[in-house]
Amino acid sequence: MKKKYSLYVSLGAACSCSETLRRHGLQLFSYPLDWCCGSSFLTRIQCLIDGYRNFFNKEDFQFVGPGNSIHDTYKNTRTGIIFKHDFAVDVPFDSQYPALAQKYERRINRLLKQLEQADTVCFVYMCIPAEHTPVPDAELLQGYHLLQESFKGKKIGLVYLFNNGAELPQKTDVFLTAGVRKICFGYQEPGPAESWGVDRYKLRTVFKDYALDEPYWVHLKRKVQQLFYKVASGLILSTQKRRNFRKQHHLNY
Repeated sequence: MKKKYSLYVSLGAACSCSETLRRHGLQLFSYPLDWCCGSSFLTRIQCLIDGYRNFFNKEDFQFVGPGNSIHDTYKNTRTGIIFKHDFAVDVPFDSQYPALAQKYERRINRLLKQLEQADTVCFVYMCIPAEHTPVPDAELLQGYHLLQESFKGKKIGLVYLFNNGAELPQKTDVFLTAGVRKICFGYQEPGPAESWGVDRYKLRTVFKDYALDEPYWVHLKRKVQQLFYKVASGLILSTQKRRNFRKQHHLNY
C-alpha cells in the first residue's frame, strides 16, 4: 500500500530532491530550499520552522565565485545556505537582488500557506551524492521532533536519503520511528556529473511507494490544466511573455 500525504516538501540538499519529487507527481510547486545547497540538516529545519525569517537578507550575502557558465555562486553567511542557480553572471548583485527577493518571498509565502492547509506533510531530505558523512540518527530524530512541535495536529513524515554506494539489493531501509524513514544505497549517477547527478531509475524504487493524497477528480483536473497550459505556452512567440505565462501557471516553477 502506498504512503499518502497531502503535501510533499523538499528540504534539499541535492537539487535532485525536488526534481525527483516532481518527476513522480508528488511536489507541485517550487519551495525555498529546492535549489540551494550548503548548510546542515538541522539548520534547514530551523529555517523552515522560523518561517524563513532573514532567509534572503541582502546584507547576509557573500560572493563565493562563478558557479557555472550562467550563474554566480553566493552564500548566505547567516544560514550557510549556498545559492548556485539564482544570480546571473555579469549582472551586478544590486540590480538583480530585488527580483530574486520577490521570487523567494513568493515561494516562502506559498509554502507557509500550504503547510497551514495540509493535514499530512512529508518532508524529504536527499544528500548530494558526493556527501561522505550521513546525518546522525540523533539529529534526524531531533529535526523530526522539531517539525512535530511546529506543526502540531498534523501527520508528519520525514524521508532521509544518503548515498552510501551500495547496490540496490544491499540497501538499508529502516524506520527510526514510525514517521522517520532512513534509506541508504548508491544512487549516484555515473559519468561526468557524478558528484551531483543522481540515478533516476534507482530513485524510482523509493518514490514509487508514495502518492499525493488528493481526490481523483482533483488529480485529473490538475493534469488536464497542466496539459492545456503547456500547449498554450508553446504558442506564445515572445520569450519573456512565454516565461511569464509559465510562471503564472506554475509550469516548471
